[in-house]
Amino acid sequence: MSVRNSFPRARRSSVYARRLRFATCNVFSNYLLAMTSRRKFLTRIGSAIAAPAVLPLVGCGEQEESTAPVPEPDVIASGGIDTPIGVQLYSVRNELDMDLAGTLRAVREAGFDRVETYSLHDMPAVDFRALLDDSGLTVGSMHASYERVAGDIGAVAEEAHILGSPWVAVAWIPHEGDFDVDDIDRAIADFTAAGEALRSEGLRFAYHCHGYEFREAEGGGTLFDRFMEHTEPGVVDVELDVFWVKWPGFDPVALIEKYPGRFPLYHMKDMREGTELGDLSGHAPLDTNVPLGMGMIDLPAIVRAAEANGVEEYIIEYEHIDALISIQQGLEYLQSLEV
Repeated sequence: MSVRNSFPRARRSSVYARRLRFATCNVFSNYLLAMTSRRKFLTRIGSAIAAPAVLPLVGCGEQEESTAPVPEPDVIASGGIDTPIGVQLYSVRNELDMDLAGTLRAVREAGFDRVETYSLHDMPAVDFRALLDDSGLTVGSMHASYERVAGDIGAVAEEAHILGSPWVAVAWIPHEGDFDVDDIDRAIADFTAAGEALRSEGLRFAYHCHGYEFREAEGGGTLFDRFMEHTEPGVVDVELDVFWVKWPGFDPVALIEKYPGRFPLYHMKDMREGTELGDLSGHAPLDTNVPLGMGMIDLPAIVRAAEANGVEEYIIEYEHIDALISIQQGLEYLQSLEV
């Protein structure tokens, strides 16, 4: 099995031109200006977010706007990856705050039909589900806080059923100071109880790693290894965020191969070239996050390993500026990888 870029030659040249532009300008939006589909996408987004039908882009002193009607989404040919590709709505959190319904439509216009939620945006789950339905979006997974999962798993399960989400994931284990063995053992116990409760409801549970778990454990290995060794597959699985594996200095491919079948969900992100690794805080500057295929993470190798080891969904997450365009670029990039 191999993963290679399946863009035709002309399109590959365009990709290389975009890489060169990105490398020579510190302002991220210069990369966006080089996208051949940028103006058409801005037209769609500007119309989808109709308040006031303008999407400004900050980029080397330029802003663009459009009020043209919204065409049907382009059909993007798959390059051989049949695994579903979704997007974490946190990527467009600022846009959602400005126009919830319009941004959901914009996400659909970007080519996505499935999302991962992080919030109900101060509305009942049934109302948020209606907005998703109206936008043509389904929920592949939902995030919930540690406190809710540990303290009221019944309500979390009910929310998942309403949203139609088969997965519940937790993205942060609360802790003070350095993450330690007591923190990981507490999480193991709480997540096991939650996972068993969710499984009885026909739902599945995953923990989204966040970098701090890779601290060394007494007796060898890391706290992440301890977590994997003391949780049961199918009760507690892992949503592997490849950025947060790389950030503390670990190899995502080696981890996938070490724990085959334990990572059904993947957060797909990329990291700015030259980023210094080894940070165990679980925090990173936003500008270390770059669009897929534009950074230092070997995403084709990760896809190859994931496809061989039980991946069920890739979820694009992008936390920096111009997210609506960047998540579309990420979707096109993943779909260009041929298995």
